[in-house]
Amino acid sequence: LMKQSGMTLPEILQSSTINGAKALGKENLFGSIDKGKLANMVLLDANPLESLDNWRQINLVINKGNAMKPSDILRQ
Repeated sequence: LMKQSGMTLPEILQSSTINGAKALGKENLFGSIDKGKLANMVLLDANPLESLDNWRQINLVINKGNAMKPSDILRQ
């Protein structure tokens, strides 16, 4: 829906990360990668700035310092 509204991929990525954290007043904890922030993130196999489809190509999920493959999460 963001893309349909005319937002660019960088704008969508920013809205989905740091701007979401700012909306919650939590930008000091998460929303970007920086020293001292929570290390919850997804690592992708493709560049998310090239295509929205690349956002689904998740290689690894890191949650509370634990790295997990998506297939392992789905089994649980």
